[in-house]
Amino acid sequence: MEWMTPLRAQQFDFIQRLKTKHLLHCEVEGWHSELTVISGERLQQLAKFSWDMAEKFKQTSNIRHLFKSHFKGKLGEEVLKNRLNNFITKIDYETYLYGDGGVDFTLTANSNIGIQVKTRCDEIDTVRWFFKEEEIKKNAVLVCILSLEDIDERKNEYNLIFAGFLPTNLIERNCKQYSCGIYDLLYCGGLRSYLETLLKPEYYHELGENYFNKKDFKSAIANYEKALQINPYSVWSRIKCSDAYYNLGYFSLSIDGYTEVINSYHNGDLIYYLYYLRGNAYYQFGYKESAIYDYQEAIIINRNHADSYFKLAVVLNDTGDQQGAIFNYSEAIRLNINNISSAYYNRGLIHLKVGQIQKAFDDFSKAFEIGLNPI
Repeated sequence: MEWMTPLRAQQFDFIQRLKTKHLLHCEVEGWHSELTVISGERLQQLAKFSWDMAEKFKQTSNIRHLFKSHFKGKLGEEVLKNRLNNFITKIDYETYLYGDGGVDFTLTANSNIGIQVKTRCDEIDTVRWFFKEEEIKKNAVLVCILSLEDIDERKNEYNLIFAGFLPTNLIERNCKQYSCGIYDLLYCGGLRSYLETLLKPEYYHELGENYFNKKDFKSAIANYEKALQINPYSVWSRIKCSDAYYNLGYFSLSIDGYTEVINSYHNGDLIYYLYYLRGNAYYQFGYKESAIYDYQEAIIINRNHADSYFKLAVVLNDTGDQQGAIFNYSEAIRLNINNISSAYYNRGLIHLKVGQIQKAFDDFSKAFEIGLNPI
């Protein structure tokens, strides 16, 4: 992904400045800043919440350890909220019994896009952030915050560094736990722009296409469906999602998708092709009469679509209509279908079956001449 190249270069520059303590610092909320200073009333609010959480769960662990864990987490969330402001949801101060579900923030414009924040106290070259499988699956972005000083409830000011971010689609699927260092991250200044791209259905459709071309159809479906969540009227995302279901053998879901587009697309330029695709799914699902109907509809709309004639011939032959199959194979041949040798061969088999030996011989000879396997 070429868009990452400048962010990686900026990250390297940022790390060099971090080592010499020359960071960009802006106190205005919603504006970019590499350093965020938290103090005063805001710090007291975070500390109170963290002590409340520690007190609530003190039976499961040391109360001071619990405080530090919650306080560190809330400091990191505060950093991100300061930088993105109303672009993301508010900080959650609910005291959940079993955690926050692995999502710290979502975009205010789309609650399906999650962000997980982790804060670590460590040195620049040794720090590592750890993310669980659930957090990777539920979030679009992982955000890393660094503190070069340890957590101490007596401090009245914290200097937090926005160390960088990482899109979860760059992490291997089904990863049980992921860890990263500061050199693995993308520069924090590109986070908002990246999140803005996630609000565009074209981004997910393109990702779906990449996975589809790699024959990773499940990943393709996940991204096509994200595109459809943003824009339910994205015809191509719906079609390609149905194609992916078809390739996985989920023919019922494929049929549902094609039907939805047919019902909404009506007389568009591609309507014949949608009938053809749904006919294929019906045929594979065992609904041969429905397949025949769809292939015939495709031909009525576009009488030059050779594949529809070919597939109609296949299903007519399956249902015992040899003459209908011969006619449609002949039409496919007349239109010079791409797999014309198969059309000759299949028509030859039917001629042989009905006792038309010479016609069968002629078809087999033509199929061999064009290039069908001699067997």
